[in-house]
Amino acid sequence: MKEKRKMIIKIMLISIFLLLSSLFSSASIVETKDNNFNDKTLEIKNIFSGFLSGLVHTNCDGIEKTSEIKFGIYNYIDVDDNKSTGQNGADIKVQYLLLPWIEIDLQFRFGVIFTIRVERLSDELKNKNFSITVELFNNITRLGYKCSAEEGNEVPNNTRLSFIIFFSIYEKTHGFIIDFIPNYENSNENKKIQTFAEYNGNTIKSKISLDFDPAVKTQTKITSTKDENIWNYEFIKSSLSTTKLTTNFTILKKDDTKNIVFSIDELPTEISFKLGLKPFSGEGGYFLYESEQSFDIKLSIYNNKLGKCKYVTIKNTPKRISSEWIPTRINGSYSVEIESEGTDLSITDSNIDPTINLSIKNLKTVDIKAHWNLTNPGDFTIIKDTDLTINLDLKIGNWLAQISSEPLADYISVNWLIGEQGYVRTNTDWKILGTMDLLIKSTDSRLKITGENIRTLDFLITWTGPWPWNVETFGAIDYSAVSFDIYRDGAWRHLWPLI
Repeated sequence: MKEKRKMIIKIMLISIFLLLSSLFSSASIVETKDNNFNDKTLEIKNIFSGFLSGLVHTNCDGIEKTSEIKFGIYNYIDVDDNKSTGQNGADIKVQYLLLPWIEIDLQFRFGVIFTIRVERLSDELKNKNFSITVELFNNITRLGYKCSAEEGNEVPNNTRLSFIIFFSIYEKTHGFIIDFIPNYENSNENKKIQTFAEYNGNTIKSKISLDFDPAVKTQTKITSTKDENIWNYEFIKSSLSTTKLTTNFTILKKDDTKNIVFSIDELPTEISFKLGLKPFSGEGGYFLYESEQSFDIKLSIYNNKLGKCKYVTIKNTPKRISSEWIPTRINGSYSVEIESEGTDLSITDSNIDPTINLSIKNLKTVDIKAHWNLTNPGDFTIIKDTDLTINLDLKIGNWLAQISSEPLADYISVNWLIGEQGYVRTNTDWKILGTMDLLIKSTDSRLKITGENIRTLDFLITWTGPWPWNVETFGAIDYSAVSFDIYRDGAWRHLWPLI
């Protein structure tokens, strides 16, 4: 037992040394030419000055101030330049602390925890636009919060905000933890707040902001993985209140800025997931989500590296989903692998009136692939699991492709040329679709196929001449009900079966 304690103490001392070395590697050190003694004295003095003081930036209804604060003690600050408000003119009191942080479980992680406590002393401050940022170690670390003067909102009575920066020696990964505890005079209903933290290291710079609606006690943990495009996220909510959380995470490494914004419409008590986003091609992207359980929530994601379609929305998050897409009219594609009990997925180029929209509803544990050429002539093919009921919408520019179908066919292919002379070819490899509702639509050309218990094998319909057309068919088709219709000259025309 004694040996184990000695080992833990040794590890703690090493970790603190490594931590301080990493934190202050970018700190400015005053150089002198007197002697080695003076050099070391000034270096130590500079580091301890970083420990013992910091800066507080406040903005109160447009009044911006910067104040110096001392380590450990409560620092009283006037934020509105009005000596008649607060306590002896001070509207808030701020305390900051710094401690080493160590996590010893399956892997060894060490870090440092920065904590600020802010107490509102002035009722005059309660309903104002207010923000506070605490800056430490020559801007290596910043943390704070912001409140807007919306109706029903208010600045908290007191707030504790902790920011942990940690490193894993063996995994060679790093991460951040934000602990947030807000307290209000009455309930937290309609109380909105944004917390934020920054780390500005030599090789990695990161910014994190968390918007709460309403504010609740929460711990947020973000951890890198060996794949720089995949991060682990964990949220623990210590409140019975429902809240919407929006996370904005930006990391700058080697002049490459990656930004991910995601919102959870109703934050569960505890949720953790792995999220990966990266470009798949010049036009498309790749998306990965993994969790130990499913949640009845909506997760909305934005990433600046996903080509044209930067927005992903998941309703009823699954245990796992991965998707790749190329959202082009020519040689476009979309694939989804999912483990779910019923998930809606949409990938768009905008949250408002998107010109590109790739959507699938009620996905189960399936694998589906689609590729297309949305032109005239054009084609559209889906390869799926046999037990998959699909509800797929594709919108690219002025082209729309929609299909709803019941199992059992695992292959659906449609080719078309719509004009005064044209053709429609369908193929299900002679496997039955219980139901089928297909619409291909552009500005001046449209094709619609509906029916029940349909199966085809290279079934081809051709037509020539002005309306009414001369129609011929080739290949094989079987059905209990079916209708092929096309839109020409401003009206829908029934193509087949011939009446």
